[in-house]
Amino acid sequence: MWRALRDQSADLKGLVMRKVLTLRGDSPALRVKMTLENTSDAPRFPGAWIQNRFYCGGEKGIQVAYRPSNLGIRMVYVENDRRYGDEFVRRPSAGWAMTFDRDSEIGLLALVDHNYLKMHYSCITMYTTEWFYDRVLIQPGKSWTTEYTLVPVQNVHNCYYADEQAIITAAQEGDTLSLQFRATQAPVAELPITVKIEKSDRSAVLAETRAKLTNLTRNDRQALEFPLPGLGRGAVIISLQVGAGAGQRSTEFLYSSDEDAYYAPESASPYRAPLPKKIKPELMGQRDLTLTPHEGLSVLHGVGLWYEYNRIKELLRNLSPGVSFRDSFYTSGVLGPELTYQPLLAEELMGYDLIVLDNVGANALGDEGEIAVKQYVATGGRLLLTGGLCTLGKGRFQESALQEALPVQPDGYFDIVRLPQFAPVTGAAFDTGEVQWIQSVQAVRPGAQVLLTVTDKPLLVRGQYGKGQVLV
Repeated sequence: MWRALRDQSADLKGLVMRKVLTLRGDSPALRVKMTLENTSDAPRFPGAWIQNRFYCGGEKGIQVAYRPSNLGIRMVYVENDRRYGDEFVRRPSAGWAMTFDRDSEIGLLALVDHNYLKMHYSCITMYTTEWFYDRVLIQPGKSWTTEYTLVPVQNVHNCYYADEQAIITAAQEGDTLSLQFRATQAPVAELPITVKIEKSDRSAVLAETRAKLTNLTRNDRQALEFPLPGLGRGAVIISLQVGAGAGQRSTEFLYSSDEDAYYAPESASPYRAPLPKKIKPELMGQRDLTLTPHEGLSVLHGVGLWYEYNRIKELLRNLSPGVSFRDSFYTSGVLGPELTYQPLLAEELMGYDLIVLDNVGANALGDEGEIAVKQYVATGGRLLLTGGLCTLGKGRFQESALQEALPVQPDGYFDIVRLPQFAPVTGAAFDTGEVQWIQSVQAVRPGAQVLLTVTDKPLLVRGQYGKGQVLV
């Protein structure tokens, strides 16, 4: 349980883990069914951590990992004692990871349920393929079950897509791109494919085709070829639809003839892949939620970097001298951004009059916290987001469950803007002084109220979500 990395949490007490490993005679794939059972008398919120260590070619060599993410395909490997790429993929866009030996082209594909996938981790120097699951709610006497599959593969030198049916690799010769398809396990009698290839800035569609592949097997590759003038000097965006009907899967990635693009830092490319919405029935189900009446003002304060400059506590103490605060401090470590107290269920928040995320991003809440805060606001709660380097765009609100509750649409990852000169604030009932740095937003949502502006740019916006309010 990764939760134990930080403390000996009560979330681990009374949990029983069971695994059933299945290896069939007609398939090389190892299927693992994992169940976490809560034998205690209280709800538990554990997070599982899976680690697999193996040498793809049978001995230590140059092992390469491909993983899908919000930045596109991310690669990592070590050569001559130097690591290329990031071992962590903190925003996976799909539930697969391909690891292979560069010389023998023998590899292992891991297939995981993306709905509960927190992040991929390839400790490439230790020859591991690992992943962390999101924390899951398990009620007393109940259990949570997931399955993952490990599939050995051969003749693999990259990977751009994988699922239970098909694996897609690519090859390039000059300006011709070849997408290569093979069956993941059992033969596939028929597989409809739709491919669209665009320029990297999406200014033009370069190719588009529909095909129906037949009799796919694990050992034979079928290819679709695309002549793309200029590909040898650049990159393209490839969108795929695999399968048909209710089982159709969609994916998108940036293909580049330059391998460096797959391990370049986040700031090196504006490309961002769409992230599928996660489905977690145990968190999203309708529940009877009601705010708890009490005396005084009770505030849950998410305390981020440089929070003191926002002077939120001073403001609230002036408005309500008897205000009480519960501070939850922003931290960041191997698991990414977190809060020292993370709300996991909306029921935990019903006693607060206000939640303040003071330069704290949605990425510090986790999927569970995002859903809990969203349900709290919809029930009638109030949420205040301050500006800062760690919030809005960089805080991943545009990719979070909270995005539809915000009165503004975040402007992307780097959204701090310097005005040409200091400018006055318009709309305030007192002298606020002049400002030069603001947080830009892509748009103000319909129905939201702009309370303060600077040079006609929104500075303070209020919106309604359900029965509650959000102030940004």
